[in-house]
Formats: sequence, structure tokens, C-alpha cells
Amino acid sequence: VAGKNIVVIEEGFSEDSLINFSEDEFDSGSTLQSQLLKVLQRLIVLEHRVMTVPEENETGFEFVITDLEQINPQQPMTSLQYLHSQPITSQGMFLCAVIRALHQHCACKMHPQWIGLITSTLPYMGKVLQRVVVSVTLQLCRNLDNLIQQYKYETGLSNSRHVYTFFLFANLIIYLNVYLAVRSKFTTNSMLHFRPLWMASITPPDMILTLLEGITTIIHYCLLDPSTQYHQLLVNVDQKYLFEARSGILSILHMIMSSVTLLWSILHQADSSEKITAAAAASVTTINLGSTKNLRQQILELLGPISMNHGVHFMAAVAFVWNERRRNKNTSRTKVIPTASEEQLLLVELVRSISVMRTETVIQTVKEVLKQPPAIAKDKKHLSLEVCMLQFFYAYIQRIPVSSLVDSWATLLLLLKDSIQLSLPAPGQFLILGVLNEFIMKNPSLENKKDQRDLQDVTHKIVDAIGAIAGSSLEQTTWLRRNLEVKPSPKIMVDGNNLESDVEDMLYPALETSNITPSVYSVHALTLLSEVLAHLLDMVFYSDEKERVIPLLVNIMHYVVPYLRNHSAHNAPSYRACVQLLSSLSGYQYTRRAWKKEAFDLFMDSSFFQMDASCVNHWRAIMDNLMTHDKTTFRDLMTRVAVAQSSSLNLFANRDVELEQRAMLLKRLAFAIFSSEVDQYQKYLPDIQERLVESLRLPQVPTLHSQVFLFFRVLLLRMSPQHLTSLWPTMITELVQVFLLMEQELTADEDISRTSGPSVAGLETTYTGGNGFSTSYNSQRWLNLYLSACKFLDLALALPSENLPQFQMYRWAFIPEVSDDSGLEVRRQGTHQREFKPYVVRLAKLLRKRAKKNPEEDSSGKTLSWEPGHLLLTIYTVRNIEQLLPFFNVLSQVFNSKVTSRCVGHSGSPVLYPNSFPNKDIKMENQKTFSSKARQKIEEMVEKDFLEGVIKT
Repeated sequence: VAGKNIVVIEEGFSEDSLINFSEDEFDSGSTLQSQLLKVLQRLIVLEHRVMTVPEENETGFEFVITDLEQINPQQPMTSLQYLHSQPITSQGMFLCAVIRALHQHCACKMHPQWIGLITSTLPYMGKVLQRVVVSVTLQLCRNLDNLIQQYKYETGLSNSRHVYTFFLFANLIIYLNVYLAVRSKFTTNSMLHFRPLWMASITPPDMILTLLEGITTIIHYCLLDPSTQYHQLLVNVDQKYLFEARSGILSILHMIMSSVTLLWSILHQADSSEKITAAAAASVTTINLGSTKNLRQQILELLGPISMNHGVHFMAAVAFVWNERRRNKNTSRTKVIPTASEEQLLLVELVRSISVMRTETVIQTVKEVLKQPPAIAKDKKHLSLEVCMLQFFYAYIQRIPVSSLVDSWATLLLLLKDSIQLSLPAPGQFLILGVLNEFIMKNPSLENKKDQRDLQDVTHKIVDAIGAIAGSSLEQTTWLRRNLEVKPSPKIMVDGNNLESDVEDMLYPALETSNITPSVYSVHALTLLSEVLAHLLDMVFYSDEKERVIPLLVNIMHYVVPYLRNHSAHNAPSYRACVQLLSSLSGYQYTRRAWKKEAFDLFMDSSFFQMDASCVNHWRAIMDNLMTHDKTTFRDLMTRVAVAQSSSLNLFANRDVELEQRAMLLKRLAFAIFSSEVDQYQKYLPDIQERLVESLRLPQVPTLHSQVFLFFRVLLLRMSPQHLTSLWPTMITELVQVFLLMEQELTADEDISRTSGPSVAGLETTYTGGNGFSTSYNSQRWLNLYLSACKFLDLALALPSENLPQFQMYRWAFIPEVSDDSGLEVRRQGTHQREFKPYVVRLAKLLRKRAKKNPEEDSSGKTLSWEPGHLLLTIYTVRNIEQLLPFFNVLSQVFNSKVTSRCVGHSGSPVLYPNSFPNKDIKMENQKTFSSKARQKIEEMVEKDFLEGVIKT
């Protein structure tokens, strides 16, 4: 053979030119190559029968398994010399020629012959069996991937043509590298063989099916008993070499699965896509899928025996592919347990389509993978096979029939029990809870009492494990065991708004540094518990077993309360999750013992209202459940307010502290009523009115009076109009007092400016009015009172007139009912009686004057849009009194303009058509009635007014 080889090279006919012969478009090339392959196949069989196999200690063709994937298909075979006393299959040039031939897309019509050469000579490979089957299988998978990508590109399944650019660029780099490496050995003509063509030009009709059949034959030969396939050849296969080949195939099974599942997804799209039908009809594709049914059947014939004989490796490969098919990280996700992508769901359907993979078999195999995951993809250190396996299993459980799940309960119970002992990563434990929850949702009751008790026990253990993760960001303050607080500086900041991506992103460093603490997952654990715990426990524990839930919930609350006591910024995500958890638990009355005391203590805490706006709604639900489920809690709160007001001020105590305490209690009483249903506490209204009047009797307490106005707004929203009749005189009187106070201060400031000159106009002034109030408009507490009073007027004007019939008798005192022209007529008749101007008009005039003297604080240029049924004031604090000028301007202009049409709208307010407002074409018939949406916006504004601090935004 060596002599023949030398003769061929001397005549200028190298191995390269032989394989590339078909590229020159000579029909005889493929015919010659086919005949040569048949000769080669017979030579290998003949050689195996007549030649003596070398001993183990003789030098031969050695190889390293780590180089299997590094075979360069473009490497010239002349660099691999012929080795004497070695069979053909052990020659380097043999395998290199096979890989090189299979790499050529332009000559793919010869691929079936090359594949046939390998599959027919598998029993004769000897010690190179592993190298050959791994290398050839990987190349066939690459070919399959390339054909699929070409098919997607031609049929329009690929959303972007970047696929083409990527492949073109990648192949260009390969060809350039090869050219630079061997440029001295090639002529210009031979360089034409390296043109960057990744797309096959001519393919046999069943090329994809041929590749799939070749892969199937090779893999089944290695993984199954080969004697059943080649028994007629009477070939004795060395079990040692077969075992090595089996190990090699199993090590690349994840890559094989990746290619096969890619084809499966294309078949799914081909059956459902109209694009492909249109493209096929136009005959624009060079790739012919053929019968999708046959391809599906071939895929199942490939995977079925593998899953039956090597189930653990098969499911591990599925987990690897699952990770490859995960969603793009740029997509917004808000779930702790990732939502499966469409490609991942197709993977679930593939496994379900394999007949031997029954539900019980899948559960058993997943359990084995979790116990001892195979070592695959060693280069990907961040890959957690257990987590990926459980993500697949969670999606699988969601999509199987209830009957299959119920029949497999015993196996599933074993998996859940074992998973608790396996020390899985935190995301894996989240998925275990998700699997348990899915089972409960599909099958809420078990007939066997022993099964039900087992379910309760495993639920208790899993929830305890998640609770431990939830509490991992806490630390003990003293030696007392149950005294916990949030760690002051967490190592990793977690954004609770994108939980799912947080889990995936943090999983990678956590796996690379195995000693990292699970505290980075505490937010996710709390969020998951808030989503599933309350309903899960209610379903697992029957009505006569609810008492067993209390110890479990007490343990969970032990971890939850420290987070709720901490109002710092870095704890905000944990706080949000804990409030949601407590809110969900409070909806079940039997849980009350576990959280009642803690929730009431938190409610009475001085920093209770320092929270994110998204938490208020959850606290409203908690307070409603806390006050409604028994008859004593609200009375206790009323008693605290009464005691605080009835007790005389302690001479040795700080007066400001006591007044702050009274304001705090009044605000909490208002929030409790705001959290209730309409008229729920109507029978307590006389007591509530008494508490408010007592608070208003104390002079010079702007903090307390601000809370009174907030309370007034709550009562307007939570009490029917007929029940508030006795309270309206008090509300109107206090509103007039505050507006008089503002007017007196602004007038005093004007007088000081006139007598002392402009130098003192901006200084803080103090004015003592006839009512005994002593105040300054530059004091933040008084500014808050002014804003609170203005918001009360704003709400009264926004609500429908039928909701506030009593206010309609007083509105003339605050907003203008007629034009100023009537006042001019009075003066022309010689009457010296001064016309009454509403407070809004008077304050707007004074504020405009003051704004002109302080240009740096001028807010007159700012405008507010007036819309019936909506609030004007949407700010939560003011730094100076001039910030209220736009509000007074709008009210005075809306109701006091020459172009005002005195038509009364739904809110009892005249309808305006001024030139200064954007909606010039407002028509009475087009005005929206006071809708639930408008009511909801008002409620949201009042919600935010309860908040304290800078986290209202």
C-alpha cells in the first residue's frame, strides 16, 4: 500500500485531489469515489481476517481523548504518514479523510457513501473505535446543525439574517487560518477549494434523514448490544474497546441531544408555519426535509433505546440542552422559578413522545441524576446540572395529565424526600417547592390517610428548608437565640424587580465559589413563599388539621419579622417580599395566632410608614384582616388613641414627643379605617369624631392637625354622606382657620416688606393671629399642614356632588361662584359694602405678589392640568409656600374667568373653556362620569400620603 501511495504522489495525484475530485463538477468523480469507497470497505474486512493484530506493547497510532473535538477537517492528509504494521482503520490518514469528506458541504451527495463506509466497518475498528465513533458522530452533528441553519435561513424561520453573516464570518476565519498555515504548499488553483461556502448547493432529497440514520447506527452500536446488529458477520468485538467507545459516546451525548432537539424544533415549526409552506411552494429551498413524520419517527428510534438503557446520561443531556435553550437574558422576568421558553417546552414534548419514558420512569431517572449527576460539559463550570434538571422536571410536571401524576405519587414522594437530604443549591430547593406546589394544585386531596400524612411531613420539611434560606440574611444580635436582625451590609445587592434573572446571574459565581453563603437568595426565598405558601398549606392540611400549621408558621414568622422591622434601603426588596407573604397568610383566619401580635406591634412602630409605595396595598389587606377577624383589635386601637388624648401632658416629659405620639396614633387609626370597607366602622363614628375634636383643641400643633386633615379625607372616602353630617361644620371650620392663617401670614409678610424694605422680605416671619396660633410659613411642619388642608379641599372638589351634598352649601366660601364683574356693578351704584372674595382667590392674589418679590422661588410659571374627577395636588411635600400657587391659580381661574360656562358638572364644579387650558374643545356631553378608575387614582394618592420619608416615588 505504501508503494502505491508513493507512486500516486509522484504522478501529482494526492489524497486531497482524490477527495476534492467531485468539486470539479466531473460526474466521473463521484462514481470513482464511490467505487474506491467500496474497495476500501472490502480491504478493511479482508485485512481484519488475514492480518495479525499487533500486540499491545508494539508502537502504533496513539491518540488522546481530549483531542477528539480538535480534529481539523482542512488539515492535509499528506502530513499524516503511513504507519507500517497498522491496519487501515488505525491510520491517521483514514480518519482524517473521513472527517474531511464529511466536512465538504459542496460534495454532500457523497456523504451517504462515506457514512455507509463507517457504519459497515464498525466491528473492524479495533482499538481506534472510540476515536472514530466520537469524531464521526460530532462531524455528523455539525453537518446536521448546518443543514438546519441553512433551512431556517432559506424558509424565513430565522428572524434575522445575522445567522448568515455569522456563519460566513466564522468560516472565513477558518479558511484564512488554514491558508496561512499551509500557504507554501498550495497553488492559486488549490486555494479555490477553500472558498467560504457554508451553504450546501446540492443536497440529496433525504440528506437529513441519512445523517440521522448514520448517527443512530453509530450510537446504537456503541451503547447497545452490537451482536444483535452484526451477528451475521460473526465478528468478535473486544469488550474493552466497546466499553471505551461507549464512554466516549456518553461523554458527547449532550452535544448529540443538542443537534437532535434542534431538528425536533424545526419539525415542529415546519408543521405549524405558513412561511415554510409558501417557501416550499416557490421552490426556493435547497434543503428538503422530506416527510416530517419519518424524521420524527427516526428521532424517537434514536432516543428510545438510549433513554431505556442509559437513562441517567440521557436525562443529564436533556438538562444540558435545557440550559442552552433558556430565554435571552435581556427579556424582562419577574418570577423566582424561571418561565420556560418555547424551545424548552419542545424539549418537554420530545421526552413525553418517547414511549418508554413513562412518568414514573422520568421521575425515577431525575432522582438518580440529582443524586449523582454525570460529569458532562466540564468546560462550563457555571452549569448546575441539578438545577437545570429540576427546571426541566418542573415544566414536565406542569404538562402531564393529572392521572399520570397521581399514579406516580409514590415515586414522586421519594424524589421529594431525597432532595431534602441532597444539599441542593438554593434555586434547586425553590424548584422542589414549585414541584410540590404543582402536585397540590393538580391533586388537592389524597384518598389514603398515610399518603396525606406523608405529604404533610414532606411539605413541612421543604417549607422549613426554604425558610432557612429566607432567614440567611439575618444574624443574632445577642446570645439570645431568637433575637435576630438584618445583616447591616449584605455582600450582594439583589433587585427584587427582576427576580428570575437574579437567580440565574447569581448561580454562576455561587457555583464557582462553592463556599458562598446562601444569603444572596433570601429575597427569592421570601418571594417564593409569598406566592405559594398560604394556599399550599391550606390545601395540604385539612380543616381538622389546621393546628399543625401554626408551629410551622411561627417558625416562618421568626424569620419574617426582623425584615419587617428594618426600613433601610438595602432591605427594601426583602421588606416587599415579607409584606406580600404576611398579606397572603392573613387572608386565612386559622393562621391568625401565628402573626397577630407581631403584625400589631409592627403597625404601632414609629417607623411603620417608612416603606415603598408598592407595600401599602399589602398592609391595607393585613390591617383589614387584623381588625376584621375579631372584635377586640380595633377597640384596642381606639382605646390607645383615647388614653393618649385623655392623659394630661407629663410635666417631666418632652411635650413635642407626646404630641408626636398622639399624631402617630391618630394616623394609624386613619389607616385602619382607610383599609376597611365603606361604613364598616360607622358605629364608631361618634367616638372617632370626639377623638378628632380633642386633637383640634390643642393650639400650635401643626403636626397633629395635619393628621386630622388626612383623617378627614379618609372619612370622605370610607363613610356614607348621611353619616358625616355632624362632622361637616368641624371640617369646614378647620379649613377656614388654616386658610385665614395662611392669609394673615402672607399679609404680615407684605406689611413687613413695605415698612422694612425688600431686604427682609424673604426672611422667616412669625405671626400670632387672633386664634392664638403662632407660626411661620417657612417651618416645614406648618407647610405640611397647609398642604394637607389644600388636599382636603382638592378632594372635596374632585368627588361627585351627590357624594358630598353638605359641602355644596359651603363651597362658595372657598371657590368663586360668580365673575368679578358683579362686584364692579355694586361699586358703580355707590355702595361701599365690600364684596366677599373666596379664600382661593384671596390666597392666589397674595401668593402671586409674594412670588414676584422672590423670583428664585416663583412657581407662577408652573401650571396644573384640571380634569373633572381628578386631583390637582399630586405632590407629597412642599419646601415653601409658593409651591401652592399653581393650585390656587387653577382653582381661581377655572371658576373665575370671562370665558367660563357656568354649567355644573358631575362634581358640582363649573365647566371651563379658557384659552389658557389645553383642552379647548371640552364638551359637556363628552365629559367622563366619575368612574371607578378615577376613584382608584384618588385612593392611590391617599395611600401615598400616609408614607413617610423619601421612598414615596
